[in-house]
Amino acid sequence: MAQIHQRAPHAKVFVLGCPTVLSRPFNQLNCYGGNFKRMGTIRLGVDGDFVMGLEQRLNDVIEEQAQDNSP
Repeated sequence: MAQIHQRAPHAKVFVLGCPTVLSRPFNQLNCYGGNFKRMGTIRLGVDGDFVMGLEQRLNDVIEEQAQDNSP
């Protein structure tokens, strides 16, 4: 970010978070929003919560870094 601001001081930089991988609610056969047959079975309340937790942590880090590096 510092190099972007140094090279292009008037540039507008937009930081986007990680796209949603899974969304609630999950149904019994599949997860809404995707086909997970290639990935195997995603267990309700276990795998889904774990993946969503990782996604949230990643977005928190992205947001923190963007705020810390804003001009």
